Amino acid sequence: MKRMKRYESLSIAAFITTLLLAMSGSFWVEGTPTSGVRGQAPSLYKTPDCREMAGHFYVKNKCGGILTISSKNEFILQKSGLYSGHPLAEMVKETCASSHASWRSSGPAHFVRYRHASSNKYICFNKNGKVKAVSGRRVDRRGRLCMFEEVAVDQSYHSLQSSHNPSWILGFNNNNLEKVYQENRLTDHWAAKARRGWVSRRENCDAQFSSAANTPANLADKFSGLINLISDLENNVRVEDKAANLDQDLRTFQSSGGGQQPTVSKAHLEALKLQHELVLKGVRNKIRHFPKKQRLRPSRKDKKRYRKSLAMRQTQSSGQTN
Repeated sequence: MKRMKRYESLSIAAFITTLLLAMSGSFWVEGTPTSGVRGQAPSLYKTPDCREMAGHFYVKNKCGGILTISSKNEFILQKSGLYSGHPLAEMVKETCASSHASWRSSGPAHFVRYRHASSNKYICFNKNGKVKAVSGRRVDRRGRLCMFEEVAVDQSYHSLQSSHNPSWILGFNNNNLEKVYQENRLTDHWAAKARRGWVSRRENCDAQFSSAANTPANLADKFSGLINLISDLENNVRVEDKAANLDQDLRTFQSSGGGQQPTVSKAHLEALKLQHELVLKGVRNKIRHFPKKQRLRPSRKDKKRYRKSLAMRQTQSSGQTN
């Protein structure tokens, strides 16, 4: 039997060792990114202990606007149309903690994840630093790309610093506002898209946020003044149509005589009569705004008649002089 050379035996031994390590699962090294769809995630990217905080929140920006998600599956900062208690403004906060050694060495062991309540989408960064909306079944695979640290800027606002890359913070492009797509249609509201910011620009207002409990507002309390005004009008004021109001005005004007002086000019009274006739005939918006102390403009038919009579009088006067 031919004797095996030394370098051949070393190569075979190294191959067997590598194969055994790969089968046992200890092939992963700390900090190695996930490779393959079916491969097991490395220990750094394994699911940490994330727990949902009690209650829902809404997140507002110092530049103005409330954090939400559009029908295009994009996180936006909507400038109008949302308020505290609106369903599209509800956000869920999850606190995440891990006992992994690399987490303790790289910074705090507690981070926050933000999830939109109605769409169940998380706000995350991808590896290139773009802001993405990630579904709940994929957020665990993203790991620290979806986790943020709330760094206080002042007593009221904080910035959202990425756990994956501490030089990244969440920001919004307020210089290029776009119309909001909600329920697959274009609305009249404006919003700013999310973007990656930098820690050096933490003082900018678009990177400062404040979150508070999102308690659903009682519409009866929110619009109590308007509801009371409508009820008072319904109880105390009799609603009349335009023709009825014009009839009442005409009766008042016609009955104003003797010692009582008319409250409007004669020309304005003629305009009201003409308007009343047009309303009764079903013709609307046929008369221009008629200010006080100004005569009505004659119609085209009256103008032709006036010109014709004026021409006849001129011919008659010229014939008499001759």
